[in-house]
Amino acid sequence: MGYNSGSQRAQKLCNEIRRECNIEATPIFIGLDHPRHVNNRFHDIIAEHGPIGYLVNNAGANDRSSGFSLDAKRLDEILTINLKSPLLLTSATGSYFVKNGIKGAIVNITSVHDKIPISGGALYCASKGDLQLPLEH
Repeated sequence: MGYNSGSQRAQKLCNEIRRECNIEATPIFIGLDHPRHVNNRFHDIIAEHGPIGYLVNNAGANDRSSGFSLDAKRLDEILTINLKSPLLLTSATGSYFVKNGIKGAIVNITSVHDKIPISGGALYCASKGDLQLPLEH
């Protein structure tokens, strides 16, 4: 299971998965705040841990900046974690599935706020709404 931050939460979830589902689960740092490295990191993970059959993008940095005072730096940070890196992971995973003949699954978990605005949620809502774009093969 990949994570960007929250290594203790990732470890706890992996322990629960092992206990409840009797399957191996390992927390793996990915670094979603550095999108230029996502593709290489994806391939490093495959090389180290073996093939995968699914990807679940569940990253989310929630920002409550007012839509009337958006900051360009914060906009880039939120879009990087909530949109750019998940799309790059989706692209790398989809390409990997096609190249290797894997009938895998990719799930992008967004938020109810991709359609239902929240006060001060301009950046979060926009980033989650954009993650619903379909990819075609």
